[in-house]
Amino acid sequence: MAHQCYYEDRIEIEYDWETERQFLVRTVRADWYDKKNSQLKQLDVYKEYETGTYYGNDRFFARNIVSTMMGYLVFYPGERIIQTGYWYGGNQIAANEPEDWQTYGTERIGGCYPENKTSDRDIENVLKVYPNFKYIINKINRAELNNPLLMDIINVYKEHPEVEGLCQLGLYRIALNKQLYKLSLVKRKQVIKFIMENHQAMDKHTTLRSIQACIKYKSDLATYQAYQKIWWKRTFEEYLYLTKKGYIQYETHKTDTTYYERESSESVNNRRLYDDYLDMCKKVGHDLKDKYWHFPSDLHKSHAKVMEELKNVRETASKLKGEYLKAVVKPMLKYNANINGYDIFIPEDIETIQKQCDVLYQCLIRNGYVEKVLMQDEILAFIWKDGKPVATAEIFYNGKLGQFYGDERGHARGESCLPSEECQAAFNEWFKKFKPIKEKAPKRNIHYYKGFYHKLSDTQFKGWGDFKFEVGKTYETKFSNDEINVLGGEKCNATDKVFHFCESITEISKHYNPTCYCEVEPLGAVVEHNGALLSNRIKIIRFIPEEEVKRIKQQEELLK
Repeated sequence: MAHQCYYEDRIEIEYDWETERQFLVRTVRADWYDKKNSQLKQLDVYKEYETGTYYGNDRFFARNIVSTMMGYLVFYPGERIIQTGYWYGGNQIAANEPEDWQTYGTERIGGCYPENKTSDRDIENVLKVYPNFKYIINKINRAELNNPLLMDIINVYKEHPEVEGLCQLGLYRIALNKQLYKLSLVKRKQVIKFIMENHQAMDKHTTLRSIQACIKYKSDLATYQAYQKIWWKRTFEEYLYLTKKGYIQYETHKTDTTYYERESSESVNNRRLYDDYLDMCKKVGHDLKDKYWHFPSDLHKSHAKVMEELKNVRETASKLKGEYLKAVVKPMLKYNANINGYDIFIPEDIETIQKQCDVLYQCLIRNGYVEKVLMQDEILAFIWKDGKPVATAEIFYNGKLGQFYGDERGHARGESCLPSEECQAAFNEWFKKFKPIKEKAPKRNIHYYKGFYHKLSDTQFKGWGDFKFEVGKTYETKFSNDEINVLGGEKCNATDKVFHFCESITEISKHYNPTCYCEVEPLGAVVEHNGALLSNRIKIIRFIPEEEVKRIKQQEELLK
């Protein structure tokens, strides 16, 4: 079985006979006292070279040790590993020799034993291999030094001796961040200069990212730390905007022993107002890369302006949706009838559908049933009595009945949501005469769009792999219609087999981020995969200007 153990963390010296040099190895030993047999068991469960590797693998757990919510558990040699899951190893026997250790994962045994600080003997071994390391050891706070941290510092120090100064200041997260050493010389000097000017405000938790943000926006660490305390979904630049405008404020509160600051309720409301403003800007198609929209001079006035704009756009979209709904259901309105006091009819406007939802607590609009009607996938039939909704029926074009529910609040009360027997009888009599009419319904005016990575001109574009497209030209792959249809969307989803496009511009952005769009016409076989359409032959119809792209996105967003 697995045992909770005491652990000893030590650094030792080993010799590499091939390179004829000494190197450091960090070893973790597990100790467990077997009371039943009055025996102390010891086992080295983890080894880590100074390069951070073991037998060519990244830092890892041996097969004998596993990590759980209780900490690290150890299986001693000869014990059967309990069958508690795949990662425990099933019914295998725990390894007997270190050479039998197997890679368990990529997680490293870190400094999880605060009592096991770096000992004098560990430091003595380090200095035998790296005598010059005594200077950095003397500058590091010994109270904070443990073996995992020491091994990391050694690993970085060999390539970047400048880590010594950062460690002296206790800035270990910055010192050990490899991204620091990948910065250009100019940017690295900016970081070091900022540290020297602000080191008193820093501690071991200070990150390179926070320093770079302060440099970029000419801010200070105190402001960035305040931003982190209220950690919300917006960026540091947006936080600075709200702060400079006075939209974020703090109030001083008093306890029995001290004073403390807390964000005011007005400040919280301002942040929520800004979130709402940015979301509305996206819906109406404003470019948030433009600082005029992203950082308005007066948030409250701009919020009211964009809200009115969104209202107008939604009204227009709703009107368009309503007009198309009337056109789709018009051929079937002749079946509307009153049977046994029940009005049974096909709804032809959004307002009637909304009333049905409100009275019966149904989700026809929220869950996309209206869109299914517009796509002519199904039909909705309403049953009213004395001018009030009592039930909704879902009818498919093959003549079959889908869902048939009355007041859906019954679900929450543990009751049946089915209409009354009298209502069902009236509907069944109506349903016998009803015949769905699809072939005479108007067809949707479908447009197909394709995104491109680079715009060379208004007629020439570059796609994946720098493949060039031109307006007015037709492009095809070597795969035939039959091959595409046989392969299907999943198997032919490759750029050498098909061209990708979508029915909406919004859908394209779910797959990648193009810089421009064209309208295209599929001329070959068309299959679908993960929301995208694929064809072996397409024609580039026209380039879509940026303003039109915004307008199309607005309509797509509001017609969801």
